[in-house]
Amino acid sequence: MVRLVFFSLCVVFFSTKAFAPIFIENKSFESAEELVAEGLELFTTKNYSQSQEYFEKFLAEDPNNEFAPRAQFYYAMTYFNLRNWREAENQFNEFLNNYSEQEIYPEFLYYFAKTLHTLNTRQQFKCEMVNLLTRQYENDTFTTLDLVKDNYFGCKEKNVTKKEEPKVETNKEKPKKQPERFVYEEGVIVPIAVTDFSSSRIGKNMSSVISDNLSRSGTFNSLDNKTFIQSASSVANQPRFDDWKVINAKFLVSGKVTEESNKVSVEFRLFNVDEQRQIIGKKYETSKANWRRVSHIISDSIYAAITNNGGIFDTRIVYVAETGPKDNQQRRLAIMDQDQANHRYLTDGSYLVATPSFSPNSQKLAYMSYVKPNSPRVFIFDIETGQQEIVGEFPGMTFAPRFSPDGSKIIMSYSDPDVGNTEVYTLDLQTRITKRITNSSGIDIAGSFSPDGDQIVFNSDRTGRRHIYLINSNGKNLKRISREEGSYYDPIWSPLGDKIAFTKQQGGNYYIGEMDIDGSNERMIAKAYHVEGARWSSNGKQLIYYKTERTSNDGSGGESSLYAIDLSGYNERKLITPLGAIQPDWSLLMH
Repeated sequence: MVRLVFFSLCVVFFSTKAFAPIFIENKSFESAEELVAEGLELFTTKNYSQSQEYFEKFLAEDPNNEFAPRAQFYYAMTYFNLRNWREAENQFNEFLNNYSEQEIYPEFLYYFAKTLHTLNTRQQFKCEMVNLLTRQYENDTFTTLDLVKDNYFGCKEKNVTKKEEPKVETNKEKPKKQPERFVYEEGVIVPIAVTDFSSSRIGKNMSSVISDNLSRSGTFNSLDNKTFIQSASSVANQPRFDDWKVINAKFLVSGKVTEESNKVSVEFRLFNVDEQRQIIGKKYETSKANWRRVSHIISDSIYAAITNNGGIFDTRIVYVAETGPKDNQQRRLAIMDQDQANHRYLTDGSYLVATPSFSPNSQKLAYMSYVKPNSPRVFIFDIETGQQEIVGEFPGMTFAPRFSPDGSKIIMSYSDPDVGNTEVYTLDLQTRITKRITNSSGIDIAGSFSPDGDQIVFNSDRTGRRHIYLINSNGKNLKRISREEGSYYDPIWSPLGDKIAFTKQQGGNYYIGEMDIDGSNERMIAKAYHVEGARWSSNGKQLIYYKTERTSNDGSGGESSLYAIDLSGYNERKLITPLGAIQPDWSLLMH
C-alpha cells in the first residue's frame, strides 16, 4: 500500500494568475488550487485515474503556482499506482526538470528509485537517490522501514556511517555470507540468459523461441547471447556463475537436444545465478515436429518457477479474420499459437462468423455464424478434427456463447419472441435445455461465468446507461458493480477470479479497463479511437483485444488489429496476422 506524507494545503486559496473558470465532469473550479485539492481528495480514495485528470489540468493552467511541485509529484504517483512505470518515470523526471530548486523529500526519492528499480534502468542514478535517502533522512520511515524491506533496491552504500563497535580478535574463520533468497516482485523486469540447446537447427530454434517468449512476457529481459562469456557446451557441464554475474544475469537456462530419426530428446536446467543453485531440471521426448510446443512448455516452467505465477506460452489465440470492403466483408475463423506461429484458417469465409470462444480444455470453440441472413446459429467446433455441430438457432441473438468453467454449459444472450427483449440464458450442452438468468425490461447481454461457476457478470442498460452487473448462476442476488461515468460493455471475468475486464466508452474515446469484482479500483489500461473485445491470458496477467483505425474520407483505413498488454498498462504490443483481425479469445494452458 502506498504511504505518502501530504504537504499542508491552505483552506483559503490564492492564485498566481487569473484565468476563466475550469470545468471538469460538470464541476466548476475558480482557481487552479481548487483543482489540486480535488485531485488530492480523489488520490486518497484511490481514484487514481480521476485524480490524474485534475493534476494534469492544474499543471497546464498554472505551472508556477506554489503548489505545482506537489501536484507534479502526485501526478507522477498516479502513474506509479496504476503501474504505468514508463510514464511514472517521465513525470518524476518532469519534477526534476521543472522544480529542481525545491527541497527533495524522502517519498520522492523512494518512489522514483522504486520506479527505476522496477524498470531495471538507470542503475547509477537509482543508487544515488537511495544513498541520498539513507544519508539525509536516516531516521525517516522510508529509510528505516521501506528501504530495508526492499533490500535498498540492491544499492545500499557500503560506507554508511554506523556506530563503531569494539574489535574482538579471534582465530575463528568467519562464516561465508550466504546470498539472500530470490523473491520475485511484481513488475520487476528480471535479466535472464538462455543459452543454445545445441548447435543443430532445432536446438538453436528452441533457445530462440524460449528467449523470445520470456522477453515478450514483459517480465524478463532476455540477454543478448553475444554478451555471454561461458560457452553453451561448457555450461551444460557446469555453470561458471561468476561469468554470468558479470553480465548481470539473475537466472541462467541451459539445455541439450539429442536427435534420433524423427524423435528428439530435450533436457533443460534453470539456475539461480546469485544463489549458485539449480532450481529445476526436466527432460522431454517427442517427435521433431513438436519442438516448438516443447519450447512453449519449457518457457511456462521457467516463468512459473521464477514468478510463482502460471505461464501463458503453451496457449493459442482464436480470432475473426476479415478482408474486403466494410460493406461486403469476408470473415473467417483463424487460430494461431500465442507467438503467432502455426497460423491457419478454420472456416472458408463462405458465411459470416463472429465472437469465437475457447472451451476450458482449449480443444473446442463456440462461435456464432450467419449461414442464413438474419438467422444466427451457434456452433461448437472441434479444433483437432475440424468437425462441428449446430447447438441451436437463436433469432435475435446479440452475443455469441461462452463456456462455463466445467464446459457443460454455454452462456449467451438472445431475444426470445415470447419474452420480447434480450436476456441472458444458459444452455446445457447435453440436454439442450435453456435457462433464463436475467429478467428486466432492458437489454442484458455479454454474460461471463466466474471461475468457480457460481456467479455471472453481464452488461445491461436497464438503468438507461450501460453498466456491469453481477448475479448468481441461479438468477438471484443481482448487484450493479460499475460506478463511474461512461458506458460499459463486454465484461469478462479473470481466470484468477479477482478482476473483471471490460470495454468502456466515454468522451468520444474507447478504453480497455479492469476493476475488482466489487467494482472498486477501476482503472483504464488502453485507449484508442476504437478498442474492444478484451480477453484474459491464462494467468490473469495480460489482456488481448483489438483496435480499429479511423476510416478516412476516401474510404481508406479502418483496419483492425490484435494487441496484447500487461495489466500495468505497459508492454503493449501488436500481434501480426495476415489479414485484419477482430474479436480474439485466448486459450487456457494446453498442458
